[in-house]
Amino acid sequence: MMRLITVLGAALVLALLGPIAIAAPAMSNADLVRMTDSYLNVQDIAGLVEFADALHSLCDYESLLVVVQRAYEKLPADQPQIRAHALRGIAESYEGLGKLDQAIATYRETLQKFPDSPQTPWAHIFGAITARLRKCGGAALVASRAP
Repeated sequence: MMRLITVLGAALVLALLGPIAIAAPAMSNADLVRMTDSYLNVQDIAGLVEFADALHSLCDYESLLVVVQRAYEKLPADQPQIRAHALRGIAESYEGLGKLDQAIATYRETLQKFPDSPQTPWAHIFGAITARLRKCGGAALVASRAP
Protein backbone atom coordinates (compact mmCIF):
# COMPACT_ATOMS: atom_id res chain seq x y z
CA MET A 1 0.00 0.00 0.00
CA MET A 2 2.84 2.40 0.84
CA ARG A 3 4.33 1.85 -2.63
CA LEU A 4 1.06 2.78 -4.30
CA ILE A 5 0.64 5.91 -2.18
CA THR A 6 4.24 6.97 -2.83
CA VAL A 7 3.90 6.67 -6.60
CA LEU A 8 0.33 7.81 -7.21
CA GLY A 9 0.32 10.66 -4.75
CA ALA A 10 3.96 11.53 -5.25
CA ALA A 11 3.65 15.28 -5.42
CA LEU A 12 1.42 15.48 -2.34
CA VAL A 13 3.41 12.97 -0.34
CA LEU A 14 6.69 14.65 -1.27
CA ALA A 15 5.31 18.03 -0.25
CA LEU A 16 4.06 16.70 3.10
CA LEU A 17 6.79 14.25 4.02
CA GLY A 18 9.84 15.38 2.05
CA PRO A 19 12.72 12.89 2.18
CA ILE A 20 10.61 10.20 3.84
CA ALA A 21 8.71 9.64 0.57
CA ILE A 22 11.92 9.27 -1.40
CA ALA A 23 13.12 6.52 0.95
CA ALA A 24 10.05 4.37 0.26
CA PRO A 25 10.68 1.20 -1.76
CA ALA A 26 10.31 1.59 -5.52
CA MET A 27 7.88 -0.43 -7.58
CA SER A 28 9.34 -3.30 -9.61
CA ASN A 29 9.46 -3.01 -13.38
CA ALA A 30 6.80 -5.72 -13.63
CA ASP A 31 4.52 -3.71 -11.32
CA LEU A 32 5.12 -0.57 -13.39
CA VAL A 33 4.25 -2.43 -16.61
CA ARG A 34 1.07 -3.87 -15.04
CA MET A 35 0.03 -0.44 -13.80
CA THR A 36 0.69 1.14 -17.21
CA ASP A 37 -1.29 -1.63 -18.91
CA SER A 38 -4.20 -1.14 -16.51
CA TYR A 39 -4.40 2.56 -17.43
CA LEU A 40 -4.25 1.70 -21.13
CA ASN A 41 -6.81 -1.10 -20.86
CA VAL A 42 -9.44 1.28 -19.51
CA GLN A 43 -8.23 4.07 -21.81
CA ASP A 44 -7.46 6.33 -18.84
CA ILE A 45 -4.80 8.39 -20.61
CA ALA A 46 -5.24 11.29 -18.18
CA GLY A 47 -4.53 8.94 -15.26
CA LEU A 48 -1.48 7.53 -17.04
CA VAL A 49 -0.15 11.04 -17.66
CA GLU A 50 -0.66 11.92 -13.97
CA PHE A 51 1.17 8.73 -12.97
CA ALA A 52 4.09 9.57 -15.28
CA ASP A 53 4.15 13.18 -14.05
CA ALA A 54 4.34 11.93 -10.45
CA LEU A 55 7.36 9.79 -11.32
CA HIS A 56 8.93 12.74 -13.11
CA SER A 57 8.36 15.03 -10.12
CA LEU A 58 10.20 12.49 -7.94
CA CYS A 59 13.05 12.40 -10.50
CA ASP A 60 12.50 8.64 -10.72
CA TYR A 61 13.69 8.48 -14.31
CA GLU A 62 14.25 4.72 -14.31
CA SER A 63 10.62 4.04 -13.41
CA LEU A 64 9.43 6.79 -15.73
CA LEU A 65 11.36 5.21 -18.60
CA VAL A 66 9.65 1.85 -17.99
CA VAL A 67 6.21 3.49 -17.95
CA VAL A 68 6.59 5.69 -21.03
CA GLN A 69 8.31 2.99 -23.07
CA ARG A 70 5.46 0.59 -22.31
CA ALA A 71 2.87 3.25 -23.11
CA TYR A 72 4.61 4.06 -26.40
CA GLU A 73 4.68 0.36 -27.35
CA LYS A 74 1.02 -0.21 -26.51
CA LEU A 75 -0.64 3.01 -27.69
CA PRO A 76 -2.43 2.58 -31.02
CA ALA A 77 -1.09 4.32 -34.12
CA ASP A 78 -4.33 6.32 -34.42
CA GLN A 79 -3.32 8.33 -31.32
CA PRO A 80 -0.27 10.22 -32.67
CA GLN A 81 -0.47 13.12 -30.21
CA ILE A 82 -0.32 10.83 -27.19
CA ARG A 83 2.37 8.66 -28.79
CA ALA A 84 4.45 11.80 -29.44
CA HIS A 85 4.03 12.78 -25.78
CA ALA A 86 5.19 9.31 -24.69
CA LEU A 87 8.20 9.45 -27.01
CA ARG A 88 9.15 12.83 -25.59
CA GLY A 89 8.84 11.26 -22.12
CA ILE A 90 11.31 8.57 -23.18
CA ALA A 91 13.77 11.25 -24.28
CA GLU A 92 13.34 13.16 -21.00
CA SER A 93 13.91 9.93 -19.05
CA TYR A 94 17.16 9.29 -20.90
CA GLU A 95 18.21 12.87 -20.26
CA GLY A 96 17.44 12.57 -16.55
CA LEU A 97 19.49 9.37 -16.41
CA GLY A 98 22.44 11.17 -18.04
CA LYS A 99 22.13 9.09 -21.24
CA LEU A 100 22.45 12.11 -23.49
CA ASP A 101 23.16 10.30 -26.76
CA GLN A 102 19.98 8.26 -26.35
CA ALA A 103 18.03 11.39 -25.35
CA ILE A 104 19.19 13.28 -28.44
CA ALA A 105 18.34 10.34 -30.71
CA THR A 106 14.87 10.05 -29.17
CA TYR A 107 14.19 13.79 -29.47
CA ARG A 108 15.17 13.50 -33.15
CA GLU A 109 12.89 10.48 -33.54
CA THR A 110 10.02 12.56 -32.11
CA LEU A 111 10.70 15.26 -34.70
CA GLN A 112 10.81 12.74 -37.55
CA LYS A 113 7.80 10.62 -36.61
CA PHE A 114 5.50 13.38 -35.38
CA PRO A 115 6.35 16.61 -37.26
CA ASP A 116 2.86 18.09 -36.74
CA SER A 117 2.57 17.28 -33.04
CA PRO A 118 2.44 19.94 -30.31
CA GLN A 119 5.39 17.98 -28.83
CA THR A 120 7.59 18.84 -31.84
CA PRO A 121 8.71 22.33 -30.71
CA TRP A 122 9.58 20.93 -27.28
CA ALA A 123 11.51 18.04 -28.81
CA HIS A 124 13.44 20.48 -30.99
CA ILE A 125 14.30 22.80 -28.08
CA PHE A 126 15.17 20.05 -25.58
CA GLY A 127 17.11 18.13 -28.21
CA ALA A 128 19.22 21.20 -28.98
CA ILE A 129 19.85 21.90 -25.29
CA THR A 130 20.77 18.28 -24.64
CA ALA A 131 23.12 18.25 -27.63
CA ARG A 132 24.81 21.38 -26.30
CA LEU A 133 25.15 19.85 -22.84
CA ARG A 134 26.68 16.75 -24.39
CA LYS A 135 29.10 18.79 -26.48
CA CYS A 136 30.14 20.93 -23.52
CA GLY A 137 30.64 18.04 -21.12
CA GLY A 138 27.32 18.55 -19.41
CA ALA A 139 26.70 14.86 -18.85
CA ALA A 140 28.01 15.21 -15.30
CA LEU A 141 25.66 18.14 -14.73
CA VAL A 142 22.63 16.27 -16.02
CA ALA A 143 23.56 13.04 -14.26
CA SER A 144 24.02 14.91 -10.98
CA ARG A 145 20.32 15.87 -11.08
CA ALA A 146 19.31 12.22 -10.96
CA PRO A 147 18.95 10.64 -7.50
